[in-house]
Amino acid sequence: MNGESVRWNFEKALLKQYSEGVRKFYGDLRGVDLKEVNLEGAIFSGADFRNADLRGSIFRGADFRGADFRGALLGCANFSGADFRGADFRCVLFGGVVMEDADFRGADLRGVRVFEHSNLRGADLRSADLRCADLRKADLVNAKLK
Repeated sequence: MNGESVRWNFEKALLKQYSEGVRKFYGDLRGVDLKEVNLEGAIFSGADFRNADLRGSIFRGADFRGADFRGALLGCANFSGADFRGADFRCVLFGGVVMEDADFRGADLRGVRVFEHSNLRGADLRSADLRCADLRKADLVNAKLK
């Protein structure tokens, strides 16, 4: 069995567990392919999503406290109301993401670049590290920056 089929089986197992009511997922999710799935309200505290593909997925209200997203693909995903406190987004590209009312307090957003309109309306960015972040194409209406 090659690495690709092992990874597919892992992703299939995660989605099966979610459909059976499991909501807490921890650990190493590096490189996971969770494109266009609905994991609303899931708990991924401290999970490692480096180089994961989360494009087009729904994670409304999910808990990502302390998660690592470096190198992850987030395009067009919906993270409305998600908890990203202490998460690491260094140098991640935001393209068409919805992060309305998300909590980024204490998150590391250094070097984040919004390259396509993204919705961060009402997001709490207080105490987030925004050094070198380019949020010019982000909708920050009612976002908390101070």
